[in-house]
Amino acid sequence: MSWGWQKILQLSETIRPYIRQKIGDGKNTFIWSDNWCDQSPLSRLITPRDIYMAGFSRMDRVADMVIVRNWIWPAAWYDLFHVLINIQVWKEVRMFTDLEHIEGNWENIVLFLVSRGNWNSSNTIIDRLEIGATSYYVWQERNARIFNSTKRSPKQISALILDNVRMKLVSLRKKKVFANWITRKGWDLEQIEDKDG
Repeated sequence: MSWGWQKILQLSETIRPYIRQKIGDGKNTFIWSDNWCDQSPLSRLITPRDIYMAGFSRMDRVADMVIVRNWIWPAAWYDLFHVLINIQVWKEVRMFTDLEHIEGNWENIVLFLVSRGNWNSSNTIIDRLEIGATSYYVWQERNARIFNSTKRSPKQISALILDNVRMKLVSLRKKKVFANWITRKGWDLEQIEDKDG
């Protein structure tokens, strides 16, 4: 191996955080080794042995790990690798906000919210409710798994978050201001109002 290649390989871990992989359809992005999410590369968290024992390959792509918009991680991995829960919950929850294009990185989320400027706009209020509920329920789930040995699936956590935000939206005084946005994003407020009477 030439001296130049040796130097490049030595630098690879240093420059890795600055190189991002554009996911697109996920067919060109390696799930374990590419820098495609905040926790990447996942090979730092999940050993090759765990990967093979779960029936996966080191050559799997992001597209191979998602079926009908759901991750196919083994259920036991959510206990072993808590960071996977954050990925799944955030992907499900952000569809209902204007944060669909933001990765699950707190720095990116905060920068996006600050750059919006108007803290009283309906979009910003809903995004803040969503972020607050997400951080609360993910932290609550983490503590429940550590201290109580109880666990909920990412779908259950996402449903709790969305229900929490729906209830807050129903209780807002300016409900009519949010009506257009709510309809566009698919929030089902009538269902909740009917339950409450």
